[in-house]
Amino acid sequence: MINIEYGLRAAEVKRWTIVKLTREQSVAEHHYNVWIIARGISEVLGIELHNSRDAQAIEHLALTHDLQETVTGDVPSPFKDLAPASFRALEETARNSVGLPSDAGNRGTIVEAVVKLADIAETLFFAYQNGGRDRPAVWVYVVDRFRSILKAVTKQYAHLPWERVNNLFLACSPADPAWARTLEGAYTMENAT
Repeated sequence: MINIEYGLRAAEVKRWTIVKLTREQSVAEHHYNVWIIARGISEVLGIELHNSRDAQAIEHLALTHDLQETVTGDVPSPFKDLAPASFRALEETARNSVGLPSDAGNRGTIVEAVVKLADIAETLFFAYQNGGRDRPAVWVYVVDRFRSILKAVTKQYAHLPWERVNNLFLACSPADPAWARTLEGAYTMENAT
């Protein structure tokens, strides 16, 4: 059972701890945004939203996937990449302390794929809207992670209509040609390989 105190702290825990953007974002805001994007992805992929176990698991994971950060704070991705096994153990301990079950049951599933893609898409969109694209090192890192995750999920679930997901992402900022180029380039590049 989720520890309510930790759950409520998500509104106070800041993301982007080592990156200066034009505004701050809390873990709670990020969770909500990921949930919205994951619902959109689920809809366009045809995952039933109201009576599907996968849909319920997607919504739960989207709303809690970083709750352990109420204990650890936002650990920068470059650090996570340096010691993935050590970080995974730390993350599992923190998940237990906030009352979340292990996320091992979702690994390799459509649930993980949808939430992972929604998570990086939200990160990409937030960075884009709040000054991240003006910081080349940040922007390149986020776009590369988006491309990597997009490639992995579209390969693993090649039978699903991923072009609809791309259209969903394009609709997030339809009047901005730079946003469209970023997404179209990532999608085209990944489906060509």
